[in-house]
Amino acid sequence: MTALALVLLATPFAFGLLRLVTTGSDWRYLLVAMASTLGAGAVTLRRRPALWGTGARLLVGVGSAGLLASLGAVAVGARSVTAIIMVALGFALCSGGGAALIMRPPRGLPDVD
Repeated sequence: MTALALVLLATPFAFGLLRLVTTGSDWRYLLVAMASTLGAGAVTLRRRPALWGTGARLLVGVGSAGLLASLGAVAVGARSVTAIIMVALGFALCSGGGAALIMRPPRGLPDVD
């Protein structure tokens, strides 16, 4: 699961690097990827009470990652609402899912912080 989590976390950065390499100067996706990862990490990597299970971490992590990715996209000049939603949602699902998988307890242990 750790390998899948790392692949998910790296996917937005891979898209950002691909965009930078193909255009030569468009670094905006990298900033949005960083915002998304920070949003997911701030929620999912923080220790919470036992009532917060992995599913709740995933939902809140994806939500905060999407919010920060959207704000990051607007901050770097994105104006198309459809494009902002699509990129933010894709990046948020990758970042939130990866962060939630990393925080899963090992097999056989209860999901308690």
